[in-house]
Amino acid sequence: MSKTTKVLIIIGCIAIFLLIVAAIIVPILLGTGVIITSNNDEVIETAVDDMTNQATQIFNKQFEGYQGTQSANNVKSLISMIIISNNQEGQTNKVNITYTDNQGMSVMAKISDANFERTAKSISNWIKESKIYKVSLQYSDGVIANAVIETN
Repeated sequence: MSKTTKVLIIIGCIAIFLLIVAAIIVPILLGTGVIITSNNDEVIETAVDDMTNQATQIFNKQFEGYQGTQSANNVKSLISMIIISNNQEGQTNKVNITYTDNQGMSVMAKISDANFERTAKSISNWIKESKIYKVSLQYSDGVIANAVIETN
């Protein structure tokens, strides 16, 4: 055999070896890349969920201290806080207010109503200093959606 033939055979063997190695290693590397990408997506989704849960907790916490038996001043403060929160630009969580007096008359300030703020302020004006009120909160998907105020 001539030297040229031997060199061509060696080059051919090296080429076949490289193809075999590439056929084994490339799928492994690509598979790892897919796993890394998949894990990154899960990490991002978890982080977004955590941020959403924290935002919900912060939103709810500002109102939860008003649950239970409250003085008129505390109820008026709650109503003011709800009005301010609902008017914040970019605030996606909105709270309705339902007021029921001791004679069963009930009024709801609905955030979907164009007169929400006026109705909420009217409810605040109906709150009498001499009375005690019961406040309960209603949730929708873990977020406070309605503050219920009842004359105690």
